[in-house]
Amino acid sequence: MSDLRFQKLTPTSNVDLNVYEEGFEFIFSNDDIRNIAISGPYSSGKSSLLESYKKKHLQKTFIHISLAHFTNENKDNEEKEIEDSETVIEGKILNQLIQQIPIENTSL
Repeated sequence: MSDLRFQKLTPTSNVDLNVYEEGFEFIFSNDDIRNIAISGPYSSGKSSLLESYKKKHLQKTFIHISLAHFTNENKDNEEKEIEDSETVIEGKILNQLIQQIPIENTSL
């Protein structure tokens, strides 16, 4: 048998929220707060923090949006133009979700 040890990098839903719970409560009790950011290095617990809060507050609804962007340097110009137009459309969709803008008020 090998001495290799494996660890999951998937989020857990049982972390101690500590001061973060107070922060979330502040955010959700102020209707004028529209955007929040949770940042940190890879595998620092950002997703676990959110999953744990969601588990304790089942009455709230969450939308998961990934802003990750990966590029393939081997694409030709036509493929890059298509990717650029898709990025613009994704940005407009994100803007609608974040700002809750009715679709009839936007142009694609």
